[in-house]
Amino acid sequence: MVKGIVNTLGTKFLAAVFNFLILLITANYLGAEGRGQISLLIASVTIILLFANFVSGSTLTFLTPRKPIPALIIVSYLWSIVASAFALLILNYLHFFDFIYCVHIALLSLLFSFTAVHLNILLGKEKIEISNKISLGQVIAHFFLLSVMLVFLKFNNIDVFIYSLYATYIIAWLVSGFCLRENFKIIIKLHLLETAKMAISIGFVAQLANIFQFINYRLDIYLLK
Repeated sequence: MVKGIVNTLGTKFLAAVFNFLILLITANYLGAEGRGQISLLIASVTIILLFANFVSGSTLTFLTPRKPIPALIIVSYLWSIVASAFALLILNYLHFFDFIYCVHIALLSLLFSFTAVHLNILLGKEKIEISNKISLGQVIAHFFLLSVMLVFLKFNNIDVFIYSLYATYIIAWLVSGFCLRENFKIIIKLHLLETAKMAISIGFVAQLANIFQFINYRLDIYLLK
């Protein structure tokens, strides 16, 4: 238990360091306007994830020892797809972003959510160190890939940030999925409806506090826009 806590704290600290380095390099090469666009994009993705995490968030960690893992993954994936598709419709209707960026936001939120599904299930299986390594690896890879594209290849626009996120999260999703491969060797009854009801009922309450906290922290970004 103590080892897991120390490992998680160390991972969070290193991730914060590399996220700060990402902030510095993007501010330096993309300027205030580019940094503002990135903040809006990430804030929008985070809002979608708050709703996707009704099912695909920490609820999965709780349900992993209690429900078949394939059922959890299928239910979470379907919920994430619905949340991202609905968000795309709303973003396009509001005309807050150009349509291409609405698509990017929806796809990134879907990719983030899929990865979170795997990581939360790994936590539920008490594979804390593996989950932490994948999370930290994604952040470090994002920093170095972004650095290469901005500093050496001179691709100085917000698309560099977006596509580097795609690349590193796809890798994190694939690696985390590979770590769960043994759970698909046995054919089991999925109980999809029962699993979905339990995940939504538990996740709804758990996410309400996160939603209101996010509104307190990030509403000003949209007001400034």
